[in-house]
Amino acid sequence: MKKLVFILTIFMSVHAYGQDTLIMKDGRRIAFMKMWQYTDGIELKMADDSDNILVHPDSILGYWNNSKELSYFMVKDPDAKEGYEYIFTEREQVGAVSLFTTHTTDKMFALKGGQMVKIWDSYDRKDMMDARGASFRLLFSEDSESMAYLNDPKYKHSPKEISHVVRYYNLRNYQDPDPVLSRVKGKVLIYRTRFQKTKDVIKINNRGKIGELHINDFNVFEVPILQPLKLTFYDGVSRTDILISAEMSEQYFEVLYDKKTNGFRLDEKTGTELQYEFFGIRDKVQKKMKN
Repeated sequence: MKKLVFILTIFMSVHAYGQDTLIMKDGRRIAFMKMWQYTDGIELKMADDSDNILVHPDSILGYWNNSKELSYFMVKDPDAKEGYEYIFTEREQVGAVSLFTTHTTDKMFALKGGQMVKIWDSYDRKDMMDARGASFRLLFSEDSESMAYLNDPKYKHSPKEISHVVRYYNLRNYQDPDPVLSRVKGKVLIYRTRFQKTKDVIKINNRGKIGELHINDFNVFEVPILQPLKLTFYDGVSRTDILISAEMSEQYFEVLYDKKTNGFRLDEKTGTELQYEFFGIRDKVQKKMKN
């Protein structure tokens, strides 16, 4: 990539240390050692010790922080001050309404139809919090189920309730991934341990393609980053639709039985737990396949 040269005004100092990965909207991945965020772009110190490069925010999807094992998505800040429009956030959900949060969940943003709305700020006064709640309700004005839930006197505007509303709205309004938006993909691995309520095979329906997930086994899915993919998990008793989306690096999920819903849920794994559970299963499966 050609280095861009122009005068910048420093907005924020180093964002990341160590070898992390910037992911571009066209699917390119750039390994870097340090990142500086400016009002006009992102400067990267390259992992291969070549010259620093400057990348325009409009071309960036996000980056993978290797030490924290977290994906950060670059989005336009609806409260942006003059000269600076972009922030890095975590993405909680993606679909008809996508949900982004700051790392401490003190701020939440919803994206629908290309419009980003700030829907939660833990530092708000009550009048501002009520206003954000009203803005959140407007996103679902055409959906009677969502509005019935939001207008219930028991509803309290909070991150937990926001996530609940968005999750079920996205399931009801799911559409198969668009081929153009699905070009940038990531890998999602789903596995089962021996600690299960049943040893029955779980079947996974991926747009008509049926896969089987046995005890001490795993399935691999190539999943869009910008759109959700709906998977249906079922055995002889339980059946659950779950929306998944890829992030900036491989994701690992254990499929578990959920007593509250009598269905299935996915539990994301990282760090030591991942090393202990998934990689042991992977090695056994690969050894079995070689024999």
